[in-house]
Amino acid sequence: MSIYPGTSRYSAIALSILGLLIAVGPYTIYPICGDAMDGPCHATGYAEAFIGISIAVLSAASLFVESHRSREFLGLAVLALSVLSVLVVTVIIGTCDSDMMACNRTGRPGMIASGAVAAVVSAVNLLLIKSDSRRIRWG
Repeated sequence: MSIYPGTSRYSAIALSILGLLIAVGPYTIYPICGDAMDGPCHATGYAEAFIGISIAVLSAASLFVESHRSREFLGLAVLALSVLSVLVVTVIIGTCDSDMMACNRTGRPGMIASGAVAAVVSAVNLLLIKSDSRRIRWG
């Protein structure tokens, strides 16, 4: 088993790191309400953790996949998960109602930013996969 030789491997590595950031960010870097709170931000934190881990795993898996179609499918799945990460915070679950809560001051902007960056990197990854499919043949 070897790592894919194309240039899209760098964006896949970046997406794996971004996935981990999405997963642990709400609990470390841009904190949401603690375990004492049982509001929507608590559920959003769990959803973001699941989405982030999924992004990291799919991106890491794409490093070892030979088929360009499979890599494109994994790239589309990561793009969809990245967009879902932003939608969970803004539309689907949301955060607490009070603007003074930590989840709205630091957590919400941090989760939106990390999801948006992951979506942009996912789109670039798909373009690189297309470019690689024209240049690289597995030997």
